[in-house]
Amino acid sequence: NPTTEPFCLFHVQGNLGGIDSLLNYQVYVFVFPVNPHGNGWYLQKTPASINSDGSWAQSPAYLGNTTFPAKIGDTLMIRAVLVRVDATLNDIQLDELVQSNDLLVLPDVTAIVGLVAISDTVSLTLSK
Repeated sequence: NPTTEPFCLFHVQGNLGGIDSLLNYQVYVFVFPVNPHGNGWYLQKTPASINSDGSWAQSPAYLGNTTFPAKIGDTLMIRAVLVRVDATLNDIQLDELVQSNDLLVLPDVTAIVGLVAISDTVSLTLSK
């Protein structure tokens, strides 16, 4: 996106395997700012779209805001989680939390009840 914007937009994709029915699951992407350091794993509010072949894509994912703008050279970690559609966090359905305007930051994604799988962590450095 334009360098005049305070945030960086990017696309995350992957593949699921070994799942009988994809209707009962959702994929969410989390971003952890490494440098500069963030407060935990930031949930990307739009869940991934899952295709019948198990491929999925989440877009756009964001890093940065007007207070802490994304800059070339910033580094982050990305991970995806597979959850049941009825997954909760602190007894609140994840879908309800996603629909709120509140920023959702987790110190550890394993706090999600209904967590099925966590992807490997992928590192990313922002560039032009």
